[in-house]
Amino acid sequence: MSTACKICINSKEEDVCLSMSIYLKNEDDEYLEESSEWPLAIEYSEFNPDESMPSLLSIKQVTEDVTEIHYNSFSKVVDLVSYLSKNLKTKAVVNIYQSTAEACYWAYYLDGEQLREIETGDGEILDDNGIKLDFENDQLGHNISDTGEEPFYIFDTEDMEHYNNSVGINAEIYQKYDSNWKNFKMKFILDELNKKIAATSKAWWKFW
Repeated sequence: MSTACKICINSKEEDVCLSMSIYLKNEDDEYLEESSEWPLAIEYSEFNPDESMPSLLSIKQVTEDVTEIHYNSFSKVVDLVSYLSKNLKTKAVVNIYQSTAEACYWAYYLDGEQLREIETGDGEILDDNGIKLDFENDQLGHNISDTGEEPFYIFDTEDMEHYNNSVGINAEIYQKYDSNWKNFKMKFILDELNKKIAATSKAWWKFW
């Protein structure tokens, strides 16, 4: 399985980290900050395969213009992206891709407003919301049928990257990354995990 869940935003890393900390404090979400060589949020052991809010966010500026925020669930993170885009007065996209089901989710925000949202799975269009953008064709995706055959359109990573670039965010789904990432770990998740560990662990003096 190959999965990517991330926000790509036209802003500097330090500004994104500051806005992230303000957002989490406003939401009363306690968190810990940790540096790592690679994004902790993409580690298989940390991933939550549902649409729950992420418990781990990994941030790094990956190009001169784009900072990426990887997170560890299939959440569409609407409130978070809207806040960051509005607070930083910039554009942002959400890229979610799951290769096993050929599932894609792409959303575009400008100054806090979601302008476009596309969701597909197993070759079907599940959601197609918002006003079509200037660069879009009448048919979503690209035709993969052979010449002379009936057209068959799919929307996949190729299209998501085209949409990213077309709205001015130069980001690939699977980008090559440098080291030195900043991670925000939600403290309530860590507390719950520690409670579960404590509840299932035997005290050293219990032999039964």
